[in-house]
Amino acid sequence: MTAPTLPGTIPGLLRRGSPVVSTVTDDAWPHGESCVGIMPYKGQSGLVHNVSPIVPCCTVLFDDRPGGLVQMARAWVALDLSDPTGRAHAAWWYLRAKPDPPAEVDALAFFKATISADMTDAEIDRLRLACLYLAGPS
Repeated sequence: MTAPTLPGTIPGLLRRGSPVVSTVTDDAWPHGESCVGIMPYKGQSGLVHNVSPIVPCCTVLFDDRPGGLVQMARAWVALDLSDPTGRAHAAWWYLRAKPDPPAEVDALAFFKATISADMTDAEIDRLRLACLYLAGPS
């Protein structure tokens, strides 16, 4: 099963320290999108160092990457929900967008997400679907 993720294009989702995976594909480079640094491979994990408030890009520190930092379009990264910090960032984003926990996720599971506690695959999937529903089409 592929690791559960949320698109980096959701406004306000990514923040400093967000665990992400690269979603870039070979055919995406170099077709007009910008990337400063050595291009990561698809599925490579990293941590967000900085998110631009002006343009849709972020700076990511990728694992095992010479030079480390890569500035790339947010469309090329996804929040990693298999990581407890990623789940916390998703839950915090949800609460900023809508103050009530989602009805699709039981209160205990949602609380576990906010404090980076362990969650079952089913709980993670419900959190992911609730965030995607709230974010709407992107």
